Amino acid sequence: YILRIVTIPEFLCEGLNPKYISKAFDTADAALIIGSSTSLLPNIYGFVLINFDEKHNSIYIDVICSHVGIKYAGEFLIKTIENICKKLFMTKIYLKSVKSAIPFYEKYGFIKKDPLCEDMCLMTKTINKKIGGKTRKRKPKKN
Repeated sequence: YILRIVTIPEFLCEGLNPKYISKAFDTADAALIIGSSTSLLPNIYGFVLINFDEKHNSIYIDVICSHVGIKYAGEFLIKTIENICKKLFMTKIYLKSVKSAIPFYEKYGFIKKDPLCEDMCLMTKTINKKIGGKTRKRKPKKN
C-alpha cells in the first residue's frame, strides 16, 4: 500500500525517487509508519526506513518522508528514531540528505560531515556518548 502511495509525489515523499524507496523497503531492517486507520485503507502521514549499523553502534535512516500537508510528521519521526536510539544505547544516527532538507535536519541537531557537499550530504547526530567503553545518555543542552 505504501509503495503505491509514494508513486504520487504530490502526496508523499516529494522529490524522492519511488524506485529508490521501493528498493530501500527491500533492504530496511525496520520501518516506522505514522498514520490513522479510520477507514478500510489507512491514511499514511509519514514513514521512515532504518538500518541498524551494529559495527558503529548507530542507526542509519535510509528514507524518511512525510505527507506534504501534515505538519510535524517529520519531527515526530525524527524524535521517535532518537528515542529508539536512546533505548537501544546506540550512539549515533546518520543519514544522507538532499540539499533542500539540510536546514530541517540541522534544526534537530544533525551536523553535516562535509560542509562543502554539493548533492547528497552525510549528516550525523550523536545521541549517547561512549565514555571509558561504556555508553551513557547525553545530557540535554541548556538554552
